[in-house]
Amino acid sequence: MSQTAKNTFSLPYPPDVVFAALTDPAFLEANFRKQDNPDVKVTERSRTDDELLIDCDVTEYAKGMGGVDRSKTQKTHTLYVWKVGTRAGEWTYTNPSTHGKLAKVWGSSRVRADGAGTALDEEFSVNVKIPLVGGKVEKIIIGEVKKYWPTFEKLLSEWCEKHK
Repeated sequence: MSQTAKNTFSLPYPPDVVFAALTDPAFLEANFRKQDNPDVKVTERSRTDDELLIDCDVTEYAKGMGGVDRSKTQKTHTLYVWKVGTRAGEWTYTNPSTHGKLAKVWGSSRVRADGAGTALDEEFSVNVKIPLVGGKVEKIIIGEVKKYWPTFEKLLSEWCEKHK
C-alpha cells in the first residue's frame, strides 16, 4: 500500500515562466539544499523539443526510524522526466542503501494556465514495505512533505521572478 499527498500551488506568473523555473538545474539544486542536504549535483541529461531529462545526485544525511542521523550520509538519485509540450513531468527517487529496497518514492508535476497565472499540481507518493510499521513511516514522510510545501512555494516564486 502507498500514501500520496497532493497540492496545487497558485502562482501569479505565466506557465512558461513557472516551467522554466522548475526545470532550471540551479532551482533544483537550491530546492535540494533547502531540504538540508549537504551536497547536490544536478545535470541536464538530455533535452529535445519533446522531452527533458534531469538527473539529481544528492548526498543526504542518513534517515531511519529514529529520525535524521547527521553523523552519516547516503547518496540518492532523483530523475525528472518532463514532457515539454504539456509541461508535465514525473520523477523517481532512488536510494541505493538498504532502505532503497524497502521504500519507493515517486511523484509528478503539472504546470497549467489558470486565469492570469499558473496552477502547479504536485503529487508525492511513498510506499514503505516494512511489515507492521510501513504505513506509519509513510505517514511520517507525507507529513514532512506537507510541512515543506510552503518553503517550496516561496523558493519557486523567487525563481519565477528570475525567469520572468
